[in-house]
Order: sequence, then C-alpha cells, then structure tokens
Amino acid sequence: MADPGRATTSQHLQRLNGAIEEIEDVCTGCETNLKKTTQALRYLLEENKALRAELKVVVDRLAFVEAVMDIEEEGGNEDRAE
Repeated sequence: MADPGRATTSQHLQRLNGAIEEIEDVCTGCETNLKKTTQALRYLLEENKALRAELKVVVDRLAFVEAVMDIEEEGGNEDRAE
C-alpha cells in the first residue's frame, strides 16, 4: 500500500520545483530587460551628447549673427518696451 504522506510530499516537491523554474524564468527576463535598458540608455546618452554639441554650435553661431547685426538679447533694451 502506498504511503499517502509520501504522495503529498511528492506533489509539494513538484509544485516547489515548478515555482523555482518560474522564478528562474522571471530572473532571466529581468536580466534581459536590464541589458536592453542599459543599451538603450547608453544610446540615448550618446545621442544627447551629440545634440548638446550641435546646440552649442547653433547658439554660438546665433550669438555671432546677433553681434554682427547689432541685435540685443530680448529684454536687454528697455526702450523697446515703450
């Protein structure tokens, strides 16, 4: 005759092993997500750096054009407000 306690223990072990497999799958998914997120963040940081450099060039050129055309910054001349 089979021991009913042993069958229950076996079922619990199967459930536990199934839960462990699911947890491992979740961990693998988290690791994959972390890698992809890190790659995306690195790309965005490099893109941001390039855009900031481009913006600096544009701002410098605009300042040069303003200086050549003798244009003052907004709010720099109070006579215009009148």
